[in-house]
Amino acid sequence: MRNYKYLIVGSSVAAVSAVKALRKADPDGSLAIISEELNPTYSRPLIYELLCKKMKEKEITFCEPGFFNIFKVEPILGIKALSLHTGACNVHLSNGEEIGYGKLLIATGGKPIAPPVQGVDLKNVFTFTSLGDVKKMGRSLSGVQTCLVIGGGLIGLQVSEAFLKMGKKVHIVELLDRLLAPILDKEGSAIAQEVLTRQGAIIHTSVAAQEILGGKNKKVRAVKLSNGEEIPADLVVLAVGVRPNTELVKGVNITVNKGILVDKHMETSLKGLFAAGDEVGGMPWSASPGAFTMGWRAGEMAAQEACRQKQFFDVSPTHTDALGRLIQRMTGNGHGHTWHEAEIAIQNIVDYYADHFRSEKMLQRVLHRAP
Repeated sequence: MRNYKYLIVGSSVAAVSAVKALRKADPDGSLAIISEELNPTYSRPLIYELLCKKMKEKEITFCEPGFFNIFKVEPILGIKALSLHTGACNVHLSNGEEIGYGKLLIATGGKPIAPPVQGVDLKNVFTFTSLGDVKKMGRSLSGVQTCLVIGGGLIGLQVSEAFLKMGKKVHIVELLDRLLAPILDKEGSAIAQEVLTRQGAIIHTSVAAQEILGGKNKKVRAVKLSNGEEIPADLVVLAVGVRPNTELVKGVNITVNKGILVDKHMETSLKGLFAAGDEVGGMPWSASPGAFTMGWRAGEMAAQEACRQKQFFDVSPTHTDALGRLIQRMTGNGHGHTWHEAEIAIQNIVDYYADHFRSEKMLQRVLHRAP
């Protein structure tokens, strides 16, 4: 059985950040990353650019070339971590192998929420959170004319934008009364809806998708809404959000409340077991740092017990400068947004896209501030 001083399950921005922080404290301790994806270090928020062929796969990678070699990481890729045995300090993999660890970081992120809708198992029904989703969808787009997206949040609007760029007819179905309701005020939502409508999207709010209807070949043919309307569609995307992916800790004596609970050091209720990223739960948004910050703190704390006397990890000056420029753009030059509105947008949008530090482009798009 292979053993590592440090083991990370997952390859999100939190995992990459943890590696860099860990190596600052412990340059030579054995370290491995387990990921079920073969190309793990890519920016998930940019996969919509890949779908509409505006970017290539190599362009959405957020790590420097040779990342694993530079930071002395053993990559265990294309293999899923199935279960965790904390007593024996090992992880059981889908290929039958067991990997031992001294300290473990769980960075498995979020998992798409499956809405309570009949027909989600039909052909041409997809989620949209990974590179694998993009590739599956890409193979099915031939002959598709009308796409229906269930969910008017960030993921739903991203994939809708990609479809519009490809010349598809797009319907967006949102249960709430406006798009991006959890993160924008009514004015911001109206701006986003106006932009999408101008691009050709047909938006249905205050209504739920009740059933996905299929044809004889078990392919999508339409979606029935709660108001009785039936919308013809060749492809459906489920984009109602993500939930913490806590599958690895099922059956483990660890505190979970919606997500994995951690202290300010990103350590779970079990000593030596850390978590960082979207699988962490129980933290109010105002107190919850972004994935980059979580990962850095977890890596720092896993490597150095002495770090426990430090204050919580602060975002570096480079990052705060970037956020400051965004806030200035939103509140100045006659844009009319208040500091509070800017703060909400920064926390909910920029932090979400901070894994690749290209947030400015998306923020400007959502707020219709692109030059």
